[in-house]
Amino acid sequence: MNRRRAGSLLALTVVAASACGYHVPRPAVRIGMNSFAADVLYGSAAAAVLPGAVALPPAPIQPGVTAGQPATAVSTANAPSSVAKTVASCPAPRSAVVEQPTVNRVTVAPVAATYPFRANQKITSSTRDNSLTNITETRQVTGVTTSGATIDFTVTSHYPFTGVVETTGYQIVTSSDAPSTAEGEVPAGTLSGVYVTKQTVSEFGATSSVTWSPPLQVLKLPAAPGETWAVSSTDRNSGLAETLTATIDAVSEVNACGALVQGYEVHLTGSLVSPGQVFPLSVDETQLIAPQFGGLVLADNATITSRTSPTATQTQQVADTINVTPKLPPGGAR
Repeated sequence: MNRRRAGSLLALTVVAASACGYHVPRPAVRIGMNSFAADVLYGSAAAAVLPGAVALPPAPIQPGVTAGQPATAVSTANAPSSVAKTVASCPAPRSAVVEQPTVNRVTVAPVAATYPFRANQKITSSTRDNSLTNITETRQVTGVTTSGATIDFTVTSHYPFTGVVETTGYQIVTSSDAPSTAEGEVPAGTLSGVYVTKQTVSEFGATSSVTWSPPLQVLKLPAAPGETWAVSSTDRNSGLAETLTATIDAVSEVNACGALVQGYEVHLTGSLVSPGQVFPLSVDETQLIAPQFGGLVLADNATITSRTSPTATQTQQVADTINVTPKLPPGGAR
């Protein structure tokens, strides 16, 4: 698949890797997963892919570079003018002590800022095994607003060597009169939690968007290992539907290039399907969400599997990890 075609199909994949789906304002990108080529899977990522897990389009292999080796540049007629760049190796944590340990609630909004991430991707099928490692990525937090017990903000992810830009809308309900045991009895979005409301993906001038109704809950608050819930939503314009089951597995940490950062490890599994689609995308993703930093996703690791025929499948693995300790919101955990 050439990179122009990959770009036109990315919007669909993005839906898969970030726990979100898409509708494309005509005459932009057509969202039709039954016609979707399975070697471009996206968010998270996200995201049936969840917030943050955006699968990058496979980069052309350079002369002298074999599949499975890190790609350091892209050189094709249809490729973006920017080149792929790898990040420097991250130093080991300076200490085994976690900087700003996680808390079980979001009490204040995240700080508007831009954070560097490192990304890895691997695509495996019967005919290919391509890997990209330590690719640069940035995530920009903007549009932060607070109204009563509701926090809204946007995260825009930039993938420099692909030209892909993905924007995810988040909403956090910090407190609710409804107890968590009322799940299924009150409207989705009523309970305390972190939700994904919408996503937009742009590449090569084409833009695709989805709005989830109801919003997709990616973290239950107050957070605690062992908490489980169900996620089911649809983009009403396209009919794209995502169904997930979620569990908070543990409190864990990752290396933010010199410091340990901590959050709640959320495991989401499920599928993404569009009307008329023969084979749904299946998703298995783990996100590390940090309430102490306003509900930011610090890392995500997604495996997206698509059936390319009745007997063949293709798997895309995407991992993204923050490279710095995020800014602590004023009045947040100390």
